[in-house]
Amino acid sequence: MINQKEIVKFFSIYYAINNSKIINENSFIIKITARFYIPELEVYLNNYNLNNYNCLTQDNQKRCEMIGCHYKNYSDIFNIQIDKKSNYIHIEDIWFNRISKYNNILKCKQFDIEPTQRGGINIKWDNI
Repeated sequence: MINQKEIVKFFSIYYAINNSKIINENSFIIKITARFYIPELEVYLNNYNLNNYNCLTQDNQKRCEMIGCHYKNYSDIFNIQIDKKSNYIHIEDIWFNRISKYNNILKCKQFDIEPTQRGGINIKWDNI
């Protein structure tokens, strides 16, 4: 079963969206794990009209350092309600299953990043 730390991630994102003064119904919301910096992300995304997409994932859709969705889908993708009977262990599983229901998913290319310590285990990622 998913742990409390994982549930807090959902709550934090959901709270931020619901209390933002700048996010509106035309927004596309992207969550990036705070320790990661993707220098070319903005230039890359400028090549796409995000209003044509329901969701966004990083190249490896089983990871969740970067995940996003159009405002109209945030209450599903970032919903704080998690089925207690589910066998989800990791937040990645929940987001992957929620996003998989949608068409028009922008699967981003693999971005190279500075080697960055991964949370939880002693591994550094050099891409996202």
